[in-house]
This record gives sequence, C-alpha cells and structure tokens, in this order.
Amino acid sequence: MSLTWDNSLELGVPELDEQHREIFNNFKRLSTACQEGHGEVVLLEVLAFLKDHVARHFPSEEALMEQHHYPDLPEHREQHAKYRAMVEEFCTQAEGNGNKHELAIEVDRQLIRWLILHIRGSDREMVEYIAAHQA
Repeated sequence: MSLTWDNSLELGVPELDEQHREIFNNFKRLSTACQEGHGEVVLLEVLAFLKDHVARHFPSEEALMEQHHYPDLPEHREQHAKYRAMVEEFCTQAEGNGNKHELAIEVDRQLIRWLILHIRGSDREMVEYIAAHQA
C-alpha cells in the first residue's frame, strides 16, 4: 500500500478528511521508522495516538451517519469495532516482551491497509449516500 495521500482518500467532508490525514500521517511516521530499522521506537507512540484518536474519530463518523439516517450504520459500526479490537490487541502485544520491531512492521502493514480500504470503500459509500440524500 502506498503511503501517499491522494484524491482517492478525500471524502469531501473537511472534518473527516482532516482526521483521516492525521491518522495517515502517524502511519507514515511509523512506516518510515520501520524502513529505517527503528519502528519499535515509534510503535508505542503511534498505538497510543491510534487508541485515543479512534475513540474520537469513529463516534464523529457515526454521529454523521445517524444524522443522515445512513442505512448501513450498523455494519459500519461493526467495522469500527473490529478496528478498535485490532488496535487494542496490538497495544496488548506492544506491552509484552515480544519482538517490537516485527510488531511495528505488522501494525504498519495491517492497520494502514485497513484504513485505506475503509476510506476508499465504506466511508466513500457513506458520503455518497449522504450527498445523494441531502434535503
């Protein structure tokens, strides 16, 4: 997955786009650190950021969906819950004694992939629905 922000990641909702960019920039920092061989140094910072950020970002997205009576809200919430669980699991692993460098690479690989696919898929569908059903 490319870590270059491009138009396919822009949803046209400034608040969400800014939140996505912030998450994305933290992944870019982790990815760069992994490539330079010191991902374990940045790992805990990025995981702490993610844990805090998704606790704010996902409710923001879900509130927008509620406001517009988005029919796929339950499925979208489930996707968010799975991502939160992945972040929590990585946090637990990071607190252990395992290989932090390998864990940093896995966090980078799995969580950024999910984010990009989610924005281009589920989030894009949501904003297209809202745009089509604006009063």
